[in-house]
Amino acid sequence: MNDTLYNLNFEKLCNELQLGELISTPKPISGGLLHRMYAIETTQANYAVKALNPQIMIRPAAVQNYMDSEKIASVAAEHIHAQPAKRLNGASVHKIDNQFYLIFDWIEGQRLKQDEVTINNSSLMGTILADIHKTDFRQLELDSSQATNSKKNRLDVLSEQRKK
Repeated sequence: MNDTLYNLNFEKLCNELQLGELISTPKPISGGLLHRMYAIETTQANYAVKALNPQIMIRPAAVQNYMDSEKIASVAAEHIHAQPAKRLNGASVHKIDNQFYLIFDWIEGQRLKQDEVTINNSSLMGTILADIHKTDFRQLELDSSQATNSKKNRLDVLSEQRKK
């Protein structure tokens, strides 16, 4: 299999993660830019499944970055209304036939159109953002060496450009 193409197998995903049997064909959910999202209905529950983009997942740090981001989301969910991916079989990132997935409980919702967004919506988002910034993530002890090196490299490039 070409590791840069999606290899979706929802039946196997549901079987290996004990999500129940599929009741209907998974339905694509629009809105994502980097990954594909699907609504799936099983005999146990409804889920949102994020199929992670294989072109991104071949990057050396990608899998660890997603595992770290789900740890961060779990801590954030203690302080804000957030939904981290489900931890199934001890993990939140699942690899089935070289395809990576994140599984979420389905939540009914609606997307606001641009002209429907109000000052109150913006205020709520600002409050949530402030609560995220007030959250203490030190307990996670994540390896920040890649982020630090990445920032240093970008700063070096910017510094060199400025000198020219």
